[in-house]
Amino acid sequence: MTDFLGIDVGASGLRVFSDVKSPAIAVIDAPNSSKNREQDLIDALRSLSRENPQLTASRVCLGMSGFSSLGVSAGAIAAEIGELFGAEAVITSDMVTAHYAHFGQSEGVTVVIGTGALAFGIANGKAQRIDGLGASLGDFGSAYWIGLKAMRRAVRDSELTGNSDLLNALEAQIGTAAEWPRRFARQEITEFDVASLSRKVSELSELGSKAAVEIITEAGVVAAESAVACASAVGTKSVGYGGSVLLGSDMARESFLGVLADHGFDASELKAPSGIGAVQIAAGVENERVRFLISQGLAHFDGHS
Repeated sequence: MTDFLGIDVGASGLRVFSDVKSPAIAVIDAPNSSKNREQDLIDALRSLSRENPQLTASRVCLGMSGFSSLGVSAGAIAAEIGELFGAEAVITSDMVTAHYAHFGQSEGVTVVIGTGALAFGIANGKAQRIDGLGASLGDFGSAYWIGLKAMRRAVRDSELTGNSDLLNALEAQIGTAAEWPRRFARQEITEFDVASLSRKVSELSELGSKAAVEIITEAGVVAAESAVACASAVGTKSVGYGGSVLLGSDMARESFLGVLADHGFDASELKAPSGIGAVQIAAGVENERVRFLISQGLAHFDGHS
């Protein structure tokens, strides 16, 4: 039996950690469905247990996106973990586990800009979330935001000025623009399809495409605005950042860091994956920070396996 396990629930499945210095010990490829997130997660946990029957623990922490906003029952997930792994369970958000992985019990703001976008801070006895509202309402600066903005800009530029450079580059990756309205209406273009375009936009920005430079630069700025608002709300100057957009694009990162520097913030790259934070939370349910998270409704602890 392992004392503590950390489970990181991502868009493509689960990653399991058992030690803060080791890589993931198990990975389950199980994409989430927006229609039934709870059942998808339970199915993925059952697959994890079947494929890794040796996994048992005294306590498990699971960090997932949408913990407080997608209507997933933390109690049901905790009960499933107890049944499958014989463990007590802490269920929380991936924003919390990412924060804990970087800051531990210290104060600061974590900003993760990948397929989605979110800033989360704890300081001075307060917790604050900015964004993390999904593609329809938020995720400013995210890969999806970049991809969709590029699609809109490409079509607009082509129609108004005849400049089809950006449009041609995107069509080569996602198909002819004439089909986009129909494919969006039929949900044949997914959020991940749109988000994948951010890599092409980043490449074009490095090659000097005016439209791509403007989009990537703005992505860094709006992500920084989330960080500034979050840090100001809790009263801290420390920011940790990560995610595929900020780590994969020099231009986006420089834009982001420039805004933070203008506001006098100290910024550093996130030093550990969120699954490591989950292991640390599992091991630290008695400490002041985890008690704070539970008291604020940011984590659910089921201590009865």
